[in-house]
Amino acid sequence: MKAFIVLSALLAIAAAKPAGLVLPLAPVAYPYVAAPAAALTTKYHSQDALGQYAYGYNDGLSAKQEVKTFDGITRGSYSYVDAKGEVQTVDYTADAVNGFRVAGTNLPKAIPAPEVALPEPVAETPEVAAARAAHLAAIEDAQSGKVEIATPVPVPNVELPRPVEDTPEVIAAREAHLAAKKEAELRNSIAEEIDSRPVIQTAPVVATSAISAPVVAAPLATSVVVPSVRYAYGIHGIPAPLTYSTNFLSYPIVH
Repeated sequence: MKAFIVLSALLAIAAAKPAGLVLPLAPVAYPYVAAPAAALTTKYHSQDALGQYAYGYNDGLSAKQEVKTFDGITRGSYSYVDAKGEVQTVDYTADAVNGFRVAGTNLPKAIPAPEVALPEPVAETPEVAAARAAHLAAIEDAQSGKVEIATPVPVPNVELPRPVEDTPEVIAAREAHLAAKKEAELRNSIAEEIDSRPVIQTAPVVATSAISAPVVAAPLATSVVVPSVRYAYGIHGIPAPLTYSTNFLSYPIVH
């Protein structure tokens, strides 16, 4: 047994080799920047010959979709991230009847009205209450047929005044007035008839008469035999026509 233990110890010494002390190494950190994730963008669009279409997109920060149907109504919505990092969403519709209508989270909101106590109703005075009660009672009586009809008061027959008769002076003045009126109407009608006739104007007629002086015929020459001196006498007839002109004006006679 002892021999076996000694043999095992020898084998262990023979198998052992000298070696240095080995310590574990610390990990070395290398700096690096992670690449940003690529933004995923999607788009779509479709339409037909009837005017219907649908399109939209989504790029991560904003999105939109819009659809138009055969009835002419357009419906759509879009959203985006504002400067505060909040997502704003807008929904809208448009048609030929109601126009463009929109609702969104980015639209201004009305300030809530403050709650104000309503005024208390005015209390009726005793006089008003009595008058209202009497009025309501009269309405009930009228609806139930209890209204008393007043007896008609007889109206006495009164003789109407007779028309005033004209005095003789009034009759004479009226007849004179009517006669003067008739005479004036006749005179005016004659004057209007005369004024309506055309006025005929004739050109003035010029009458010319020529008066000629008589011509005295005499011998052109008379010879007298004188022993020493001869004298010649001559008488020449010079016609001297005298002309007188007289203008006669004719005026139309209007009857």
